[in-house]
Amino acid sequence: MRFLLIVFFALFIPLKTNAVELSVILGQGMDDTLIQSGDTSSAEVKGFAIGSKLSERFNYWKLNDLQWFGSGEYLELNGQYLDEPERLTIVAIKPALRWWFDDQSNINCPWYVEAAWGMAKWSQDHFEEIQTASEWQFATHVSVGIKLTDWDISFRYNHFSNGYLDQPNPGLDFLSINTAYQF
Repeated sequence: MRFLLIVFFALFIPLKTNAVELSVILGQGMDDTLIQSGDTSSAEVKGFAIGSKLSERFNYWKLNDLQWFGSGEYLELNGQYLDEPERLTIVAIKPALRWWFDDQSNINCPWYVEAAWGMAKWSQDHFEEIQTASEWQFATHVSVGIKLTDWDISFRYNHFSNGYLDQPNPGLDFLSINTAYQF
C-alpha cells in the first residue's frame, strides 16, 4: 500500500494549475456476461478519484489528440452474498491514455475515449461469488466521456484481475458513471 502512495504522489500530483481532476464514481456490479466468472450484479459501487494530466506535467508525453492522465482511486463495493452483506474496498493507481475525437476543423471536440491499466489493492481476496488468488490485482478500464467546461462526465467499464498470474482468476467487472471537476 505504501508503494502505491509513493507512486501516486511522485507522478500524479501536478505542478501546474488546471491539471487536477477530482472525480465521484457511482456504479453497479455485473453478471458473468463479459470477463468475470461470477455474479456481482447486486453490488453498488461508490468512490472517488484524484487525477492529473500527466501530459501537462511531462510535456514530452503529448501526442496530437492523445493525452496521458493518471489517477488514484478509492472504491467501495457493497453487495449481498448468501443473504449476508459484503463489502470490498479497492485502492488503485492507473495511468490512462485519452484520445480526443477531432473533426479536423481546429475546433476542440469535447468527446473522448480512454483506456487505462494499473495496479489495485483489495481489502480482501473475495467479494460475493468472486474468489481470487490474491488481494493484488491489475486494474483496467475503458470509457467514453465528454468534457463540459470544467466538468467531465464518462461512462466506464472497469475490470480487475490478476492477469492469470495465479489461480483462481475469475475477474471482477462493474460499470460506472464518473463525474469529474477540473481545478
